[in-house]
Amino acid sequence: MKIKRYSILIACFIVCFGIGAGQSVSAGGGEFKITEDSLPNGLKVIVAENHSVPVLAAYLCFRTGSVNETPGTTGVSHLLEHLMFKGTDVIGTKNYEEEKPVLDRLDHLWVQLDDERGRPELLRDNAKIGRLQKEIEILNEKENQLIIREELTRIYERNGGANLNGMTSKDGTYYLCSLPANRLELWALIQSEQLLHPVFREFYQERSVVLNEQNLSEDDPYSAMGDILYSTAFEAHPYRTPIGGWKSDIERIGKKAVEEHFSKFYAPNNAFIVIVGDVTFENAMAMVKKYFGRIPKGPEPPAVTTVEPRQKGEKRVEADFDVEPYLLIGYHKPEYANEDQTALEIISELLTGGDTSMLAGKLVQEKTMCADISSDSGALKFPDLFVISASVIPDYTAQDVEGAIYEEIEKLKNEPVSATELKKVKERLTAGFKMSFRTNEGIADMLSEFEFNSTWRFVNQYEQKLSEVTPGLIQQVARKYFTKENRTVVFTSSE
Repeated sequence: MKIKRYSILIACFIVCFGIGAGQSVSAGGGEFKITEDSLPNGLKVIVAENHSVPVLAAYLCFRTGSVNETPGTTGVSHLLEHLMFKGTDVIGTKNYEEEKPVLDRLDHLWVQLDDERGRPELLRDNAKIGRLQKEIEILNEKENQLIIREELTRIYERNGGANLNGMTSKDGTYYLCSLPANRLELWALIQSEQLLHPVFREFYQERSVVLNEQNLSEDDPYSAMGDILYSTAFEAHPYRTPIGGWKSDIERIGKKAVEEHFSKFYAPNNAFIVIVGDVTFENAMAMVKKYFGRIPKGPEPPAVTTVEPRQKGEKRVEADFDVEPYLLIGYHKPEYANEDQTALEIISELLTGGDTSMLAGKLVQEKTMCADISSDSGALKFPDLFVISASVIPDYTAQDVEGAIYEEIEKLKNEPVSATELKKVKERLTAGFKMSFRTNEGIADMLSEFEFNSTWRFVNQYEQKLSEVTPGLIQQVARKYFTKENRTVVFTSSE
């Protein structure tokens, strides 16, 4: 369920917003209005009315991801995301009163087992490990007789629900579902019960699942190189942590740490809801108040205050993977809400947005040095990276392609883009953005993405920002960030 969030394609699309009020607007061939309000416990609610079909998409979002994790508990956000589908003291169990002591005993045994396994090999009591494993196996069989697997999913499916899923990013955790509009109350009941009475059953089995996912990620050269890029480029800021966490932390993380993370970050005042579809704001708010209003406000979670120091020299890593030459170049850039972000979005499109773009046209189409090349302008809450990635044709080295990329970047700095090309790029961004608003899920995804990164209302400001981007501003921004001392390079060799 782990994801890497993509860079948002934004364009000149206007929405109306208010507190307790909204206006109908056109988007993606339909009409809807967006309204925002908050409950007394701090839960923000964003409702986009789209009455074209009697369905809706509902997102429950928490402002916690890998950026909020600390050494020793990295990966806890992703693990918690998995566990939130395990049910409650009513959903997922045949008899919770009988199940709970089994779960408590399993937790006690696993703490001992993790501690013993974590001891130096010469001090490890293998006989004790064997006894603990045997008792755990017996209790697992008993637990299996008491639980109802996938009951949460089946409840939604029996009521017409689909696309039930969770996603973890560096900045946040999402829980999403599509369902008939007349099943909004069911969603509100279940989601609020999961916050009020969660049961993290099958904890250690799910920990193994998450650990296996991270092992697969580390074994995938391209995913691993992305992690290397971020852990090298960021020395201090927690963006250096992989979304899935570090393997050694996942192996030892206990249920207590997950419960503490839940208590700290899964409070209504650290969350927001996005509901998009055939529902009125008044009815949606009534359901949200009825069920989520029961959840008490929590303490303000600790803020991320670490600031990455300015990089003072190029960083380079040659990764030892048995793959064709591959190249990643990351330039430090500011947070998504920064005034330079729109220009960086346009620069990304200029460089790799199609066969005739500067890098794709030169290195893929003309010189055939790359099988593929792409760029990502970054869309995170805190200062991030502008990343260029290239799959190199075996006849060339990563360094050959790297040099060719820098030549095109220098042109971007020194030669103003033509007004015609800039107009085309803005039109492509506009078209891409509008296509994302053709479905309830697309609207919910985009609004939640904006809300995590800055505010969903940014969508109402972008048309003006887009119009202000000039060839001169593009040159200025390129010169500002695309410097040698500001970049990190990760590559594989063909040898």
